[in-house]
Amino acid sequence: MQLRQQSGVSVCLLVIPLSVGCSPAEEAERQVGGVVAAVEPDLTIGLIEGDSAYLFGDITSVAADTAGHVYVGDRIGATIRVYDGSGQYLKTIARAGGGPGEIYGWPADISTGPEERLYVRDGSRITIFAPGHRSSVADSVAEIWLTPGYGNLGSMRSRVGDSLEYYYPGYLFPQDKAPRFFYLPFVDGKPTGDTLEVPPYPRIAARRRAMYRLGPGGGRLLTGLSHVPFAALPVWDVTALGTILSSDGASYRVVETDPAGDTIRVIAGPANTPRQIPPAEAADSGVSLQARLDSIPVPIDQVIGLGEGVRERQLPDVLPALIGIHVATNGAIWIERWPPEGRGDYRYFDVFSADGEFMTSYELRAPLTTDPPPFFGSEYVVGVVTDPLTDVDRVVRFHIGGQVER
Repeated sequence: MQLRQQSGVSVCLLVIPLSVGCSPAEEAERQVGGVVAAVEPDLTIGLIEGDSAYLFGDITSVAADTAGHVYVGDRIGATIRVYDGSGQYLKTIARAGGGPGEIYGWPADISTGPEERLYVRDGSRITIFAPGHRSSVADSVAEIWLTPGYGNLGSMRSRVGDSLEYYYPGYLFPQDKAPRFFYLPFVDGKPTGDTLEVPPYPRIAARRRAMYRLGPGGGRLLTGLSHVPFAALPVWDVTALGTILSSDGASYRVVETDPAGDTIRVIAGPANTPRQIPPAEAADSGVSLQARLDSIPVPIDQVIGLGEGVRERQLPDVLPALIGIHVATNGAIWIERWPPEGRGDYRYFDVFSADGEFMTSYELRAPLTTDPPPFFGSEYVVGVVTDPLTDVDRVVRFHIGGQVER
C-alpha cells in the first residue's frame, strides 16, 4: 500500500495488479474498479446532544459550494442551515412557511448553479437563493418558481443545466401499468412542456414504494417491500446537457439517451464474473425481510407494489453490477458499485469524465445513505451518515480537490 498527500487529505492507493499480456484497450477496461483512492471525510457536522445548531432531525438534502460551505436541509422545521468550510454554523437561510424564502413541506433537494446560487425544491416551488450583499453564502431570495401539480417531495436529484435550464424530477404511477420517471425542463422559471423520460427498464416498478390503502384517497407506504434485498434495480441521473444516463443495474453498462429516447453512447465497464452474495449476508437479509413481512398490519394480498420474490423471500444469487449513477456539478460521472466483502461501511465509485473517459476510482470511507443521496461537486462530495444505535443523522464532507475535471 502506498500513501500520498492529496489536497490536504491522506489518500491510500489500493493497487490491484493487472493481468499481463493485455491489449491497451483491455488493460484500460480492467483498470475500472481496480485502482482505488481511499478518502477519509475531512469534515463531520452533527451532535447527538448539545448546541441545537448541530442537532439534525431528519436530513432531506445536502449540498456544498465551491468554497466548501455545506448546506443541510432538514425535514424537522423545514430548515436549511449553512456551515463554513471548517464545519462552524453560520446561519439558517430558510424555515417552514409559505412566504418568500420559506419552505412548503420540506427541502426535498438542494442543487447548485452558477454564481454560487442554490436551487431549493419543496412541495410547491423552486426557490433560488443567491449570495446577498457582502455575503459569501447563498442566503438571499433571488427568484421563486412554481412547480407543476402537487410537487415532488422525493429525494431524486434535480439538475441545473449549462444554460440555466432546471431539470425537475417527476414520476407517474398509473394503475396496472409500469411507473414512469422523467425530468421536466424549466427555462426562465417555467416548464418548457418537454419531457426527458427514463428508459422503461423491466424492473423499474421496483423503484415505486409498496403501500396499502387506508381509504379511497390515500394509503401508507411500506419501505423495503418493493424489491428483495440485493435485487439489481434500474439507476439513473440527468446531465446538465439534458440527457439521461441510466443502467438496468444488472450489468456494468450505462446508456446515455437524448430527449427523443435515442441512444447517444454507451459506457461499459469490465465484464467481470458476477459476485456471489455471501451466504451469511443472504441469511441475515432473509430473516430481516421476513420480520418486515410479519410487521405488515394488513393481509399481504392488500399490499400494492409488492416486489417480485418478496412474498417467497427469493433473494438473487449474485450482487448487482451497479447500484447508482451520479452526475457531478462539473459533468463527471460517478458510477457506484457494490463494496467488497467486509467493507460495507464504505462507498465505492468509478469516476468518468463527461466524455466517458475513465478517470479514477474512489473508496469514500463512510456509510453514506442512499436517501438522501450524496451531493457530488467539482471539489467536494457531501453525504449523510446515520448512527445505527441512536438513529442520529450527521453530515460528512470529502475533499476531492477538483481531481476529476470536465
